[in-house]
Amino acid sequence: MSDVLQQNHADALVEYVRWLRRKREGCVAEVAAEFKETREMRLLEDMYSKEEVESILDGLLALVRTTIKKDLQTSMNSTVLLVKQIFEQVEKSGLSVNTDIMSTEDGKLLKEVEQWENSLTGGGPVPQLKARASVSKPVAKVSLGAVGQTQD
Repeated sequence: MSDVLQQNHADALVEYVRWLRRKREGCVAEVAAEFKETREMRLLEDMYSKEEVESILDGLLALVRTTIKKDLQTSMNSTVLLVKQIFEQVEKSGLSVNTDIMSTEDGKLLKEVEQWENSLTGGGPVPQLKARASVSKPVAKVSLGAVGQTQD
């Protein structure tokens, strides 16, 4: 099996990472705006008591948490939909795909993806992602409970 994707798949991967990059930069900009607004709207005095500073920081923390949670939730939902599209296309073709969720946290692979993403900023030809993301051995199928139900 080749490590090189078909060109249309490589292009789709590049477009996806660029889309995720824009989402990430938007999230960072939202957090920076929260800090700026706090500075401009709540830091009006030369001196503050410890309680006032704690209140300001607690408010800022709540805003940042809300922003990050919303953006991560949107990214997660978008990624789930993309993976579902891939599974639907594979199943429609009469094939099956194995996944290895644990490999998505492999530090070495993540570093390779980061280096590849950084290489996309140039204007030259787009390089292929060389990180071997495929599953090396079949993964045991585990039945998951229905969403919203707990298991003992």
